Amino acid sequence: MKNWFNNRHTSKSNFATESKGSNMHEPGHRVKGASYKIGSDIDESDFESLNTGFNVQDINKIESDKKGQFITSKTGKDSPYANTKKQDTIRPKDGKSFKMNWGDPAGGK
Repeated sequence: MKNWFNNRHTSKSNFATESKGSNMHEPGHRVKGASYKIGSDIDESDFESLNTGFNVQDINKIESDKKGQFITSKTGKDSPYANTKKQDTIRPKDGKSFKMNWGDPAGGK
């Protein structure tokens, strides 16, 4: 179980890119206020701040369209609903992208 936790929370795919370049942050480094990358899993505490009523395991990876980023609820046997075809779309409360609500201050370590 510990390896799953470490892999999930330190994988480069979970962290945003620096605003001044295309280099990834070092593993385990988060910048408060940075945007999530498309295809990333959102952090549980960031997701809970959206007050959707879903658990983080009930949602898919971050996607994007012309309106901005969004997350959908899972369907099928992993659906949080009794009707396994029902699906919700969740968008950021403010702006067009999901932001990291905790981490190092922007521009500092």
